[in-house]
Amino acid sequence: ATMIRYITEFVFVLLVIVVCNSIALAQTNVQLLVAEADPAIQEQINRVYSHFIGPADQETKSDVLEELQRLKDITKEQDQIVKQLAIFVATTVSEEDMHLFAAETMLHFLEVPPRITIRVLAPYLDAENDQLRSFVRGWFNQHDSLEHVHGKPPLGSVNYHEYMEYVRSRLNRNEEIPVGFIRYIYDKHPGKA
Repeated sequence: ATMIRYITEFVFVLLVIVVCNSIALAQTNVQLLVAEADPAIQEQINRVYSHFIGPADQETKSDVLEELQRLKDITKEQDQIVKQLAIFVATTVSEEDMHLFAAETMLHFLEVPPRITIRVLAPYLDAENDQLRSFVRGWFNQHDSLEHVHGKPPLGSVNYHEYMEYVRSRLNRNEEIPVGFIRYIYDKHPGKA
């Protein structure tokens, strides 16, 4: 009985250490992400955002599209744009989280391929920053929705095809799979995860 108690205590302490390390790592990841802010791209994202929070009319829609095109023109690296949108979300405060809606809409109109968005955002599925985590989970949930894939996603309720490509590419480079990503897939469909 004493041995079982020691084993139980050891496992509990080990779990506490793992959880604390995961929290510290998630906070560090967000800090490292924010440190990569590109002032020119952030300024342009804020220009686009200013049109979202202003009065909506036909001219505003046209302005948004023009500003989005300018955002595309700043860099051709789509992964950089996704990363900068994540930084914008993590560092902006708005009434009723309007900036989350704006960032999701920007990402949609920029037509970034899902494989790029998955690669950039997957490490932040369990971010300590509530806004960033909500933005990332919102994108992944939308990606897995039936409307997004025009029919039933491959392999059921989750679009595992693109997720499998992401996992393969990480494993081929001897990189770990983000814990939040594994948890997300498992929560969606444990049997297929």
